[in-house]
Amino acid sequence: MNTQLLAALASVPLLLCACASTGASDGGGVRAGRAGAMVVPLAASRYNAGQIGSATLLPQDGNTRVLLQFSGVSNFSTSPVRVFTYLYEGSCGQLPERPAYSLNDQVLVRRDTGSLAFGPRGSMRLSHEAPLPIDELASGRFALALRSAPADGNNLLYCGDLRATGSA
Repeated sequence: MNTQLLAALASVPLLLCACASTGASDGGGVRAGRAGAMVVPLAASRYNAGQIGSATLLPQDGNTRVLLQFSGVSNFSTSPVRVFTYLYEGSCGQLPERPAYSLNDQVLVRRDTGSLAFGPRGSMRLSHEAPLPIDELASGRFALALRSAPADGNNLLYCGDLRATGSA
C-alpha cells in the first residue's frame, strides 16, 4: 500500500484529538484524551485483508461523535460505496448475531475531498452520532463493526473493541 496514504490515514484521527490527547495508551493502540476523546484502531476482516482503519470517538452533548477513517472496502462493493456501522455488545472476537445499535444515518462513503467514493480503494470516511455517552461506549462493553451493504453480502469489513485506557 502507498506509504503516503498510510501516513495520511494514521494522522487524521490523531489530528482531530491532538488538543485533548494526553498520549495515554493501553498498549493495544487505543488512545484516550483528557476531554474523553479516544482513537480506536479498526482491524480489517478477511473480506478486507490488508486495509487499515480507525475510529475517533468524541464526546458531544451527552452522545458520542464517531469519525471513521479507512483505506478501502471489499473489491466486491458496488458503487457508490456504502458501509454500514453497528455497535455490538461484546467483542470483535465474538460478535453477537444482532447489533445493539445501528449507526446508519449516513452509509454513503466519502473521500477526503468530500466527493462520494466510487472505487474500493483510497482514503474513505464516514461520520455518525452514537446515542450513548463516550464513557459508556469506552467501558469495554461494545465493539464497533463496519459491514458491507446488504446487497454486497453484509460482510464484516472492520472491527474495533471500544475500551479506554484502564478498562478491564
